[in-house]
Amino acid sequence: MPQKVRIALDAMGGDVGASVVIPGAAISLTRHPDAEFLLFGDRALIDVQLAKYPAMKAASRVIHTDVAVSMHDKPSQALRRGRKTSSMWLAIDAVKKGEANVAVSAGNTGALMAMARFNLHSVAAALMADKIAEMESSHDLKQVAEDVLPQIEKFLESPEERRLRRVRAGVIVAAVGLGATVVTLIMALNKGDVLPFASLGFITFLIGLGLIINGLAFTLPRKEGPSLSREPDPQLLSQQTGTSPISIPTLLSRPTSTPSVTEHTTQHLGNKPLP
Repeated sequence: MPQKVRIALDAMGGDVGASVVIPGAAISLTRHPDAEFLLFGDRALIDVQLAKYPAMKAASRVIHTDVAVSMHDKPSQALRRGRKTSSMWLAIDAVKKGEANVAVSAGNTGALMAMARFNLHSVAAALMADKIAEMESSHDLKQVAEDVLPQIEKFLESPEERRLRRVRAGVIVAAVGLGATVVTLIMALNKGDVLPFASLGFITFLIGLGLIINGLAFTLPRKEGPSLSREPDPQLLSQQTGTSPISIPTLLSRPTSTPSVTEHTTQHLGNKPLP
């Protein structure tokens, strides 16, 4: 008997949200009838779509949240606004808690990567521990230490650590290039035909210098202005203007960064009936 797979689904992801995600999941269920779904998002919008697909409704459980990550949110903004409350975060968290086997979202790619990295790094450590426990020899452990762990450390390194690594590499390359240039120039005093080789050392020095500049100037994330990193406080504005508190649209929904690679890929499906 096939083992059931439970999928944590961000029902609010994508350009359209539940009106495309739920029908798409229903198609998947017809092809994989042993699947189960945890649907995270606005219950009212999800229930409207589930009413059209009885089989999908029977295989699903809805977890309500009215917080959704916008396709235009920066990853940092999505973490600030949607951590522990958004449909995307809750879907990922279900995997971490063991409530689901996999999390799926058609939403903001950058936000999805940021939330998954922020929330699931401890899961990666647990999986690595299980893998180590299954090893039969010290040679297997050495292979993991040499091949796998450096890649994990590189993936989890902070911007500051990445900056230091690039600067260190630049210093080493620049030092080698400068040393080769100096040695070649000294040798050229006695033997002129080696002078052209000094250009190779100088080029190496410039490459190292470029790595240092890249690490110092371009590695750290740009600082965000206050107008993009904070939402307006309706209560404070009401005190300043003498008006009653009103709901003010957040500035974070404005497009301020490079769009997600999935942006607008499902927008054309909004009004199309799916089988």
